[in-house]
Amino acid sequence: MAFKVEFTEQADADLAGIIDHIGQDSPQAARQTYANIIQRCQALGETPDMAQQTYPGVRRLVVGAYLVFYRRRNRSGSELIEILRILHGARLIPPSLGG
Repeated sequence: MAFKVEFTEQADADLAGIIDHIGQDSPQAARQTYANIIQRCQALGETPDMAQQTYPGVRRLVVGAYLVFYRRRNRSGSELIEILRILHGARLIPPSLGG
């Protein structure tokens, strides 16, 4: 059973910021990074529990230098994967991801 994968507004903003930053030096690297992150996030729809649980109900997927935080949700009787944040691994992790 495949789950739908949705990005929160914050995750979309995180990804846009990452791609903008990389694109300043290398548009090609930015495109590749974008494709890698999207591909790995979409794969969560097939294997939602493949990543380590970091906080109660929140898992962390490593994609290169980036951390994708996500959770499974149930909306209107359908389960989905909600991408919460996409952060560089060197950044401090916001406490809000813990609850």
